[in-house]
Amino acid sequence: MPGDHALILSSWLRNNEPDPRLDNLVYFKRHEALIKELLTERPDFFRVLVDTEDSDHVYGWVCADAFLKLLHFVYVKPIYRRSGFARQLLDCFFADAPPDFHSHDTAKFRLLKLKSHFDPYTFFGGTP
Repeated sequence: MPGDHALILSSWLRNNEPDPRLDNLVYFKRHEALIKELLTERPDFFRVLVDTEDSDHVYGWVCADAFLKLLHFVYVKPIYRRSGFARQLLDCFFADAPPDFHSHDTAKFRLLKLKSHFDPYTFFGGTP
């Protein structure tokens, strides 16, 4: 998992859709710090989906808090999208029921058609 930190960090920062009024330097600096803190303090929030025959071959990853029923982010590499990998990743935390909340809302996320509520403040330590 520590070897996947660079992929998680870069893909999260580049695939999130921050408010366009937010300066890019501010966004990248602040969001990077928050993601790094989660990676360090809460590695249990992350799952990485890899090829069973080659663990260096990553399909995607998810960051979620099953206890709070909160999805932070799910990412699948573009070449593997529409292959069911996002659902597999979500099942790591939400096999019995979908998340109630999500902290990041992107056009790609909305394709999953989850009925969770958007609450960005949960990413900053707030509880839903």
